[in-house]
Amino acid sequence: RRGVHCWVSDERARKLSDEARSAVAEYFAVYKGTDASGAKRLSLTTPLHPSLKRAYNDVLKKYWTEVYLPAQKIFEHEDKYTPILDSIQ
Repeated sequence: RRGVHCWVSDERARKLSDEARSAVAEYFAVYKGTDASGAKRLSLTTPLHPSLKRAYNDVLKKYWTEVYLPAQKIFEHEDKYTPILDSIQ
């Protein structure tokens, strides 16, 4: 599996059943797999979950606009921006 991994030190959380732990992980999941065409699917709710909002505002937004977009030029060619737009529609 890919994603964020963490060590849980809360005793109550460690004693959860596999089903309960899966439910907690699913609650925080953003990537939802691929559809029949193979396109990646994301699940972002509005408003964003507070942890996602903090990650976006405190880390991603500045990096995205100052580093990633200028370097990758992902919106300059259709073959680069179409898969991105498809994943969020």
